[in-house]
Amino acid sequence: MNTMKASEIRAQLEREGWVVSRSEKHITYWHPVLKRIARVPHGRKMVSSGVMISIAKAAGWKWPPR
Repeated sequence: MNTMKASEIRAQLEREGWVVSRSEKHITYWHPVLKRIARVPHGRKMVSSGVMISIAKAAGWKWPPR
């Protein structure tokens, strides 16, 4: 299954209008229009497929990409 680096996910979310709500163990993003939250791990490592699916669902992305 395809995954992305955490830094790539954060950049994509920010391009789509998500804003940082808080930063603790994970960075929490909030989308003011969609009224959803997405939690992304710190760092630049590849995220696991389970975490990627969770983020994709919250962001409304189709995953895995085809």
